[in-house]
Amino acid sequence: MYVLLCGNSPYKGTDPEIIEQIKSGKIEYNDADWKDKSNDAKDLIKKLLKFNKNERICTSEAYSHPWIQQNTHVDPLNEKMMKKILTFYAKNQIKNLLD
Repeated sequence: MYVLLCGNSPYKGTDPEIIEQIKSGKIEYNDADWKDKSNDAKDLIKKLLKFNKNERICTSEAYSHPWIQQNTHVDPLNEKMMKKILTFYAKNQIKNLLD
């Protein structure tokens, strides 16, 4: 969902650095990509990206989150966002970490 909202990965760096960022819960919110995103959207992302599964919200909690409930419509992705998403998938950083 982070990638869908801003077009980039929340983690940057080498594989070991990314793993440490995931474990620490460190999430980067680039101002240029997140300036037009609501605090509710950021709150949901933070809750979804918790490393500890006991702290992470479940599907039903995510569905009930105010940001989801207030945004039931879908805006079309603009060209800039599509390019960012395609670049992210091309890099495939997360898949490489899991292999």
